[in-house]
Amino acid sequence: MLFRSTVNSILHLCDLLLFELKLTDEEEVLIEIYFLTAKLIQIAEANNSHTLICEILGLQSNIALIENKLDLALKLLEEAVALAEKHNSYHLEKKFNELKEKLVKQSEYWTQSIKGEGAMANKMEMSNIEEYLQDIIKIKDNLFQK
Repeated sequence: MLFRSTVNSILHLCDLLLFELKLTDEEEVLIEIYFLTAKLIQIAEANNSHTLICEILGLQSNIALIENKLDLALKLLEEAVALAEKHNSYHLEKKFNELKEKLVKQSEYWTQSIKGEGAMANKMEMSNIEEYLQDIIKIKDNLFQK
């Protein structure tokens, strides 16, 4: 039960940090969010929650997009697909395959965006990171299932 509270707190802190990132455009905030997501993966691994791991990999993929790291974003989505396959989670496998395919289709758009010096807020909007995190927060109680 303690880890549920911890996960909930970290997810909400990430949400606040995304708001700060939008306001400040400071890349250090992304580092903090990435650190927190790494902590979430540790917690999920310790509690055998492959679902939470997959969702956080998806969140980290969005972070990678904001950091102009398209290849890393795709790699993280591939990791989520592989983990879902390993645990026979067909719903998750389908979800992350669709996200990966969507990103591949948008790769030209992201490549053009990466070349320009767009504001963090624009990259955040393009990646849908805020909506993705809100979806995780909404379904968080279901993420603790194996």
